Amino acid sequence: MENIETISSFTEEFEDVTIHVRQILVTRLNSLNKQLYKGFSNPVVIPNISVNELENSKNLTGEIYSTFIDINEGSNSALSIIFKLSADAPTNLEISSLYSKIIRYLFVWTERYVKEKGVSGFTLPPFEEPDNHK
Repeated sequence: MENIETISSFTEEFEDVTIHVRQILVTRLNSLNKQLYKGFSNPVVIPNISVNELENSKNLTGEIYSTFIDINEGSNSALSIIFKLSADAPTNLEISSLYSKIIRYLFVWTERYVKEKGVSGFTLPPFEEPDNHK
């Protein structure tokens, strides 16, 4: 069984979005069979979030399940990360843009995690923003 690391709650500003992290669960996978993931996006991202349009802001709340697969040739490593969060943004920001900023933040957070924890030899895929979220 793989070890699961729990990151406690914190709040962080990212661009014009306030992100309230309730918890992050990180599992390092060291024996991933990449053949099973051919044709999937990297990272694999599955949102389970609700959208709330408030009087003075927009809010996304819930969980985002993600698996970042190491892009190094011959590596069988991945990081499975569950982000439990809410995010607030100004009312003039489209929901798709808010969601895209959250995903971009997850990339930034994961890059920091890899550097700070010294996850040796792990290379994240580049962030590619979908055209409909720009």
